[in-house]
Amino acid sequence: MPRTLYEINPSAAFSIDDDASALGARPELAVLVARIIATWSLVEGFIGLAATALLAGRADVAMSIFESLPSSAQTTALYAAAKSALPREDAELFCAALKVTNSLGKGRNSLAHGIIASADGIGDAILLVEQRNFVELTKLFFHYPDNWRDRPEQVAREIKKFSRKVLVVGKSELEEMLQEIERANKLATYLSVLAAPNHHDKETARSELQADPAVAQQLRKI
Repeated sequence: MPRTLYEINPSAAFSIDDDASALGARPELAVLVARIIATWSLVEGFIGLAATALLAGRADVAMSIFESLPSSAQTTALYAAAKSALPREDAELFCAALKVTNSLGKGRNSLAHGIIASADGIGDAILLVEQRNFVELTKLFFHYPDNWRDRPEQVAREIKKFSRKVLVVGKSELEEMLQEIERANKLATYLSVLAAPNHHDKETARSELQADPAVAQQLRKI
């Protein structure tokens, strides 16, 4: 679990420049970030394949509709389609597994939509900044571009507050994220099989999805 910059080194000098600068000096971490992003694209591809199967196999129509929806609406649409197109037990299994799959993408979402920065004194790690927290800090300098240097105490307070909201992400955290994304990819693959009307490997998909502890827990809640 990533810790905050405040917990690790609250006085660290950090730099919010661009993702390439932060990752360019840390190629091993850059590879992990790239694998996380790329593997999640596969997850989305298999979920799109499931959507196509549930919506009568018209890939062009299904994906046009599916991609036009925001993420939350996509999930709601898939739940409804599964309940309409699949037998009850398969539909419940599909919905439970889809919920788990989506939850495994939280780390990737932070990387894809956050700002990657660097800092001294944190070892071989990067900083991960939510966009709203980036705006909160930088507005201080944009609103007062000429005289912020004359208010060092206020700036120090803002930076200290900011450090409590910035995550320090190292190799172990990225590897954990990648493991979660690879697990999500496995689940999404079986979801696409479960959704297919006459797939020869449906029984394997059912068994594999039911064997996942988080999916089984979700099923018990239905």
